[in-house]
Amino acid sequence: MERNLKFLLITPSFKRPYMLRASILNSANQTHTNFHHSIVINHEEGSDYNYELLYDDIISKFDKVPDNPFKEGGNLPPKYIISYKPNGDQQENYITTITRIIKKYPEIYNTIDYILKWDDDEIHKSDFLKSINDFINANPGYHIYSSQISNQLNNYHFYTGNSYGHLGGVPDDIDIGHPATLAFDRTAAEMILLTPEDKDYWEFRGGGWEDTAWLNYWNKHNLKFKLNKDPNPNYVWHIHGGRGPGAGNVSISDWVAD
Repeated sequence: MERNLKFLLITPSFKRPYMLRASILNSANQTHTNFHHSIVINHEEGSDYNYELLYDDIISKFDKVPDNPFKEGGNLPPKYIISYKPNGDQQENYITTITRIIKKYPEIYNTIDYILKWDDDEIHKSDFLKSINDFINANPGYHIYSSQISNQLNNYHFYTGNSYGHLGGVPDDIDIGHPATLAFDRTAAEMILLTPEDKDYWEFRGGGWEDTAWLNYWNKHNLKFKLNKDPNPNYVWHIHGGRGPGAGNVSISDWVAD
């Protein structure tokens, strides 16, 4: 029997308020609705951001739900958990989207099946989460799932029918796809939450970013990977530029086409 998996979507965001609204709309539009979305809006030290007006009309539709699967009385944990903090490095920004759920809403964390990277600058079509749920159901028993993807929006150029995988920095024997499609279980999550001071963790970073370090560390500790080699048409990889920190892609802004 197919499981209706519960996901925690995680989105750190920095200086991308317009893209963030689109990202929230993308999750609100999913046909697979068994998820919570943890968003941490990062700001410069000493500044005071408040983007509530940019998303309150979206998340308010999920505020009132009649059934409470957690306890009698009280309110359901919110669908969207949005908080703010001073900007840190990529590792800190990502893991904060998880640790804030653990601390504030353990009833959410303790009932999720997988955590899914949900980058604020990508396009997730309505069946993206359903496609992940279906793939995991068809291939149970792994810690980390990912997908090849078929679509790329590069500046205003759109390419489809291709197959894009990982961006390098990982051993050839890791069965892994595009890093922005990573779905991982709590075993994998708790491993990266406990490792910021572990020198072995960062020595495997390979010159890459947080996901490169995660993949290498998981591989070192023999976690199991599963790749969907059929390019997922429900995801669009967005390569973009812009001025200043947070505007363009963190790692590949120099790939933007004219």
